[in-house]
Amino acid sequence: MGAILNTLALLAGIALGPWSDRAPLTVLRASALALLVALVGGVAFGGASPLGYTATLLVFGAIGLAGVWTAGRKVVVMLAPPEALGSCFGLYGITVKLSVVGSVLYGFLEFHAGPKPAMLAQGAPLLLGLGCLLMVRLPTAAKSR
Repeated sequence: MGAILNTLALLAGIALGPWSDRAPLTVLRASALALLVALVGGVAFGGASPLGYTATLLVFGAIGLAGVWTAGRKVVVMLAPPEALGSCFGLYGITVKLSVVGSVLYGFLEFHAGPKPAMLAQGAPLLLGLGCLLMVRLPTAAKSR
């Protein structure tokens, strides 16, 4: 399933590339929503429909991951002051590495409470991130970069 997810994400990333060039923040927001749909679908279909569970996670997960991969770096470039670009990418890299916290939380909750609560717990940081993304505004000068 992981290989299929990454293959679909690669194809989605290629398709989202031109849109990311024109509207990276919109792609990032849409990607966060796709990941939220994947989580909710995974919880809704988990245990009830293996096909629905797998399809929801694969399709919406792939779109969400691809959007984050393609548009995230573009938004960093557009928001960071040129003299601090390296520092901002360093911070971006650290936050990507901190995503392991979500995996640990998932594993802990899945072991102690089951897969549905574990998946729902992933929604909290996703909603927080989406809320932050909704507040981001690109500077006018950055739109031409």
